[in-house]
Amino acid sequence: MSPKVWASDVVTSGILGANAAANTAVMSGAPGPLQLLPTPEHGNGWLKIQQDGGNWVPALPQHNDPYNEIYTVRGGWWSLIDDQLINPLNTESDPAKRQAQIDQDWKTYATMMNEKVKIFHQDTAGKYHTNTHAFYGADAGHLAYGNVTWQGGSRWGEAKLTGHRTTDPWQATALDPSEISTTRTVATPVQGPGWKKGVNQGYTISDPDEAGDGTVPQRSGMAPERHVRSLLQVVCGHEPAYRECEPAKHFTLRAIVKIAQAVKGTAMAYPDL
Repeated sequence: MSPKVWASDVVTSGILGANAAANTAVMSGAPGPLQLLPTPEHGNGWLKIQQDGGNWVPALPQHNDPYNEIYTVRGGWWSLIDDQLINPLNTESDPAKRQAQIDQDWKTYATMMNEKVKIFHQDTAGKYHTNTHAFYGADAGHLAYGNVTWQGGSRWGEAKLTGHRTTDPWQATALDPSEISTTRTVATPVQGPGWKKGVNQGYTISDPDEAGDGTVPQRSGMAPERHVRSLLQVVCGHEPAYRECEPAKHFTLRAIVKIAQAVKGTAMAYPDL
């Protein structure tokens, strides 16, 4: 979390949901928030698993397709959307009917992801007005998620029982359905020969890792660089940029003047009086 919690963050959590269950119920049916997810322009390998001892597991996405590699992966303990949390109104007591509703809710979510989120990302990629100016925050005091990392590993010394064979946490199964926050306990398959086929592991999601504005990491702020007339890096948070950051305010004023000057000589210009 950012060192400072702004009023806007409190309002946002009230709208999108104060916890994972409420957040999933809102986001899984609302394309707007999902359209803010990392696009293919964010690159590969930003969803990571780091095991005890500093061992890294191959990260996702690997083929620059976060939609199929992350966003619509169903049933993973690390998945973006937990299908059990999509519809809090599904109180069906009959197991078959309840599962049928869960399946339908997932289908609706996956369709929305592919038809409203992915298409939106594709339609807007690299699309900037020819007279665009932008600034972004890159402040170590307002960290943001450039990468999302699950950190942890085997519990209770089980690694010794497996001969330290390789584990595959991406294929692990969640052990505790009530864990819907930043911690997961999972049963992880073990690769290679041996009598023990799996180990229990625990993972906790990392804190934000990249300088930014508390919302957007530096790499995303820099993304418009080759599309804009001017781009300024400032050291401030997201909301304070509009209230407390003098360089940002001066840059904005300059950009307004530049844009207004560019109107002269176009069809939008006022006629000379």
